[in-house]
Amino acid sequence: MNRFFKILKDNKGVTLFEILIVLAIIAVIGAVLLPNFFGVTDRARLRSDLQSTAVLNNAIALYRLSNSNVSANFSDIFESLVAQGYLPASASSQPQLNDAQWIYQDGRVFLDISGTSGRLDNLLGGLTATELSMLTP
Repeated sequence: MNRFFKILKDNKGVTLFEILIVLAIIAVIGAVLLPNFFGVTDRARLRSDLQSTAVLNNAIALYRLSNSNVSANFSDIFESLVAQGYLPASASSQPQLNDAQWIYQDGRVFLDISGTSGRLDNLLGGLTATELSMLTP
């Protein structure tokens, strides 16, 4: 036992390998935390929801070609689109972005992100004119 403590006592300093391990741990923690800190995940969810909005509008346009009466309620339309195969059964009727919702108005689906008011400036930066046109008027 005394020999073990003598080895520890004689070992002064930190090895390069130990420093690299600590830096790797810090890098992994940073890679997990930084995207949430800068809102990258929210922007990715917004872009995904905008793409889903475009798909919904295309599915509704195709549905209208085959069916003359289209409900004014979004949930009824969504169920009809899934039931008749215009959308996959795995499609979600809710946007991925927290506090966002789809609104059916004037025959089109719009993404309403007004519930995310505290993060709007961060979310809207870098959107194209086409993407902005899919948000609520």
